[in-house]
Amino acid sequence: MTKISGMVGLGPRSAVIGFLVFATASCGTSAASPKHAHTTSSSMPPYKLRSTSLFPSPISNALGYLVGKNLLPVLAPNKIPSKMSAKTSYTRTSYKVSLYQCQSPLPLNSPKIGNPPWCSGLARYFGDFGGTKYSSSASARSWLKTIENRRSQFCGTIANRSIEVSLNQGMHVVMTGTESTTGYCKATFDLNGWSVKIGGGATLYSMSSAKQESLQIIGFMREVHMPVKHGEVVIQTAGDGDHAFVDWTYGKSLYSISSYHSASEAFSMAGSIAETLPLS
Repeated sequence: MTKISGMVGLGPRSAVIGFLVFATASCGTSAASPKHAHTTSSSMPPYKLRSTSLFPSPISNALGYLVGKNLLPVLAPNKIPSKMSAKTSYTRTSYKVSLYQCQSPLPLNSPKIGNPPWCSGLARYFGDFGGTKYSSSASARSWLKTIENRRSQFCGTIANRSIEVSLNQGMHVVMTGTESTTGYCKATFDLNGWSVKIGGGATLYSMSSAKQESLQIIGFMREVHMPVKHGEVVIQTAGDGDHAFVDWTYGKSLYSISSYHSASEAFSMAGSIAETLPLS
């Protein structure tokens, strides 16, 4: 399964809101050119960093490294599996933290992370989180739909059959397939304002397996407090686990969380973002 990533962002805020980790006094209104991608914090707007004791290592180290390096508030989960290794990337309008399960934890941004022979390959890749600020909230929402569509091309252009099926707990799922095959290539439903799409490349669902997968994702989502009221979820089922992507917009920014092998881990991280800061 090819990993497709993309991030989205928030608009400028003058105070900490809900799930934000950093807040800026002023974020400006336009994105800088790429040549300013690594401007030092001394020339950036002031940031207020919450106590890193709220976050497990290595996320606390990543937050300390990212502070003041870009123009959007930085979100981070405070729940991840132990003994993770992390590397960061950023520009003035974006940031990303990639997490790896190496044989032993490595320092933040170690060149060994993600590279052979120490900690390479998708088997070691756990997932990532990050955000990108756009020129407007409309642009952020547009990119959210673009990224979501790219990740959910499960049926190609030949899908021409769909059926709505009732699940328990009052839920309904739409299953999509083709007339030339049995089973289904995509299952979609909405839950509490979130749009969910599930599929598995060339692997077609039977009715029972589509129901089972949908109910499992619904159960995961109901166990956590999602970061915002609306967003997009894409689950790419594969032999090495569910490749799960959780994306949402806030103001001018698009935020993303992913787990490459486990949907439950993706939702756990998304839920822990909402719990990181006190209610506004």
